[in-house]
Amino acid sequence: MITNVVKEGLRPLRDFNRRHPSLRYIAVGLATVVFCFFLGERTVFSYLGHMKRKAFLQKEYNYYRPRYEADSARLSEIKDNPELIEHIAREKYYMHAPGEELFIITTPSEDKE
Repeated sequence: MITNVVKEGLRPLRDFNRRHPSLRYIAVGLATVVFCFFLGERTVFSYLGHMKRKAFLQKEYNYYRPRYEADSARLSEIKDNPELIEHIAREKYYMHAPGEELFIITTPSEDKE
């Protein structure tokens, strides 16, 4: 009895399928395309977001790369020259040798800040 009800309910679908046999393949293909491009984990929108992030990171890389190279050259120069280390320590960090006095002279415009 239930099987007859199910068979009768599916009869229009079966008749439609006989009249249009290729429609099921088109529907499955369309569902696959929709799922692949708009649903799921890797969609067109996530791809565009990743491309935008990649462009941003490339821009930052291009900005910081010359600074990195300049700093690396300066660091290499400092490592090889002990007199330069002393020069930087005295000027930038106001260090002095034991027994020396350190005088810092500022201009009036620096006092206001």
